[in-house]
Amino acid sequence: MEIRSSYMHYESNDRRDAVRVTPVTPAYFVDNANGERYLLVNLSISGMALATQSEMNLPANMEGIIELEQLDIVAASATRIYSNDKQSGWHFSKLEGDARQQIEAYVLHCQKHARRTEVAAKRIIDEQQILSASEIEKTSKD
Repeated sequence: MEIRSSYMHYESNDRRDAVRVTPVTPAYFVDNANGERYLLVNLSISGMALATQSEMNLPANMEGIIELEQLDIVAASATRIYSNDKQSGWHFSKLEGDARQQIEAYVLHCQKHARRTEVAAKRIIDEQQILSASEIEKTSKD
């Protein structure tokens, strides 16, 4: 039996809101208070994880813009849930306008990208195995 790691992590049984994805291209959260840019580690409908360090003096709440695909498309307010040596977790307390729909669309985009990449890699492996088998068969006949 083959064990594969998933590109998705479910934080609860409510999968629609719990799906977390790693952005396909670098994405950032820009804090409105100081203009600081934080790299987005992962994103879900309910929150995000930011690349931060434990010695950073992070506020309990932040308001800012999520930059996805070089576009300032999502205005959000977030409350810090946890912070460790490498990252901090944030729960969205407020999303402006159609931000929820934009995040849902981006999460779906990342899922599709990851699935296409996985299928393409499997196809290459399968083709290589077929070629190897045909070469072995050809050399055994000679």
